[in-house]
Amino acid sequence: MDVAVLDEARPGDVPQGEAQPLPVVTCEDWLQHQRECGRLTDASLPDEEYCAKIEERREKWRPEYFATFFACVVAHECSMDDDECAIEALRTSADGLIDIASLDACLQAPSQPCELVYDGIFTDCMGRYAECKTDAGYSLFADDRCFTLAALTDARRAQVPSCLALDCSSISECLSDLGTFTY
Repeated sequence: MDVAVLDEARPGDVPQGEAQPLPVVTCEDWLQHQRECGRLTDASLPDEEYCAKIEERREKWRPEYFATFFACVVAHECSMDDDECAIEALRTSADGLIDIASLDACLQAPSQPCELVYDGIFTDCMGRYAECKTDAGYSLFADDRCFTLAALTDARRAQVPSCLALDCSSISECLSDLGTFTY
């Protein structure tokens, strides 16, 4: 099987004193980790289909988010929740969407109310999230879809307003097609 490289950056490519290169994780690294953790079974998709899905994410996500997320997943122990990886990757690409200091303050006291400072399409998305709540108090799409807007490339971020203009019941699928996800 051909092994797809999840990021072209190589350790040592960047001169000292400059930004560090992005982590390099192959699809085979990810598959091996998933097998070791018991997350892949004989009933799972063939390896090539998993690699194709990962490659699709690479096309939709910012390189720094993609590399950080997958390197984190592969480095985690099986008992650890991958949600932490989504948050770690969020820190690399949330500029202009979420204030990282306010995010960190919220994460320090998760049971306490906090004020997350955000802007741009994230503001619009959270506004639609609130508007799409049912009488029972549940929204018709997960707020994770708003948080994972940070993963999207600029071209995909530019398409978010058209998703948010849709009927509440259609927003989740549209944002998912752009590359957002729930965690």
